[in-house]
Order: sequence, then structure tokens, then C-alpha cells
Amino acid sequence: MMLKDQKTSIIEANRTHETDTGSPEVQVAILTERIKVELTTCRDVVATGRYPYTGRLGVLRGEDQRIVDEAMEIVHALELAERDFNAISDGQRQRVLLARAIAQQPEMILLDEPTSFLDVRHKLDLLTILTRMARKKNITVIMSLHEIDLAEKVADRILTVKGDTQFGFGAPGEVFEEQAIRKLYDIEDGYFDPLFGSIELKKPAGDTPEVFVLAGAGTGISVYRKLQRENVPFATGVLYENDVDYRLARLLAAETVSVPAFAAPDDAVYEKAFETMCRCGRILLAGDAARTPNAPLLARAKTAGLAVLDAKTEGWTLCKECFTP
Repeated sequence: MMLKDQKTSIIEANRTHETDTGSPEVQVAILTERIKVELTTCRDVVATGRYPYTGRLGVLRGEDQRIVDEAMEIVHALELAERDFNAISDGQRQRVLLARAIAQQPEMILLDEPTSFLDVRHKLDLLTILTRMARKKNITVIMSLHEIDLAEKVADRILTVKGDTQFGFGAPGEVFEEQAIRKLYDIEDGYFDPLFGSIELKKPAGDTPEVFVLAGAGTGISVYRKLQRENVPFATGVLYENDVDYRLARLLAAETVSVPAFAAPDDAVYEKAFETMCRCGRILLAGDAARTPNAPLLARAKTAGLAVLDAKTEGWTLCKECFTP
């Protein structure tokens, strides 16, 4: 914790007039001073956020103590109050430092890569705290992030930068458009799906599908990704164009047989799908065909003696022995 004489020397070096103890110059100097964390509790660290308001003696008043407690409660860090700051996890440390910023009662908080080095759980915790705090305390939060999927989910406005130039600005739905992201990051291999905020690797090499995936209603996603990892070009269908499977199939499949949302597949669509199945020779059944438009296709494939493998079987592979007519 900062000693009285340390604080006094900082004030004297940065004050703008003789009695100055709280100008912006002094506050910045105090709050950016490196904290010696040996044997310093988390509460001590949060309390440093009140230093610019304590006068020369650096003594926290009752009101300052209340503000420190409230800041720790907002970020769910009260249970850490007496813990050694140097002995807590990265995620916990982020919460404590955020509480220190809140204790200053700012109108704006600027955060540089706050989710760096955090696991998924602590990223979710931190972002949940930030969004709740912004609304409850009416604080503007400005963050720099490289994780565009997170930015898309938490931000009201997004500014993208390419090099040293502003590239885009607006609501997430306006900025995170598929082609705009490709240009922003110069993406040549792979894809970004703005609807789900997900990044997909390049589709399997080759334009001739080796296997046909009967999918729909989300059952095909894990199968598509497994085929992509194994670099096996595939076809899929029949999919409604509002189906989540279709969102991924359009990026990874060599061929996709689809129909507009809520439109019943006609004979021409089924014929196209069956012809594609025959060219592939092998069929992966990703889900329950009876719950998709594909029940007639599956029945026709079995009648024609095409090789079918249930992809719901754990550990399935594309070996010929795994397919049964």
C-alpha cells in the first residue's frame, strides 16, 4: 500500500497550485503509480482508487470505505477483500483492478484488452460485470478487444481500425458484415459468420464431394466440422435456408441442396439431392431424417442400395467397412 510520504512526494511533484491535492494531473500520477503488492490485500488495492480524494494524509473516511465496499460488491470481489493480491488468479485480479477503477466513481472507464489471458469462464464473468455496471452506474465503458465475437455480443457501438486508420464505425450488425470483416483482416482462407460471430476454417480441398450428409435442424454442424478437419469434401441437403446447418454448410460444403425458408421441397429438389447422393456413393445420416425434409431421400437411398452410416454412432469413421447398404 502507498505510504503517506510517497503520496506526499507525488502530490508535490505534480500539483498545479500550492494547495492542489486532487487535480487530474495529481490523480493520474497517483493512480498510475506502481503498487507494491507484497502482503497487500485486495481491499488495499481497491482503496488506492480513493487516494485522489483523501487529502494529504491519505486517510480513508467512512464514506471512502463505503465506496470501496460497494465497488468490490459490484464486481463480486468482497470474498477476496482480505486475500493477498499477489496470490489470486488472473481472473480475480482483473475483477479487483476493475473495482479500483469503479471506486474512483468515473464517468468513463477505458480498458485495454481486459479479457486477455482469461479462460472462458472468467471472460464471461468480466463481461457480464462490465455490462451490468455500465447500466447500473451509467458509466461509459470503452474497451480495446481482438476477440470480435465478444465485441459483437457486448458492444453498443464498435470502431474497427486497420493499421492506423479507422475502418468502420457503427452498431455491431452494421460493422460486422461478412465481406467487411474479410477486408478488415485480409482474410483469404477461412470465413467469418456474422450471425453467430464464429470463425470457420477453409473448406476441404476439392470440388467433387466424396460423401453426402443428410442433416438439418442443427444435426449436421459437428459432422461438417469433422469432415472439414479430415479434409474430406462433402455435399449436404436438403436444408432450409433458415436452418443453422445451412449457415455452416454454405461455407464448408462443396455442394449444398437447399430450399427457401418454410418452402416445401418439390420433386426437382429431391431429384437433385438424390443425383448428388448417387455421385457421392456414401451417405452420412447426421440426425433423425424423419424430423427433416430428408425422410423420402433416406428411404430412396436404402432402396437403391446406397451405403449409409449413422453419424450419431460414437467414433464413426469414413472407412468402407463402416457403411452398410
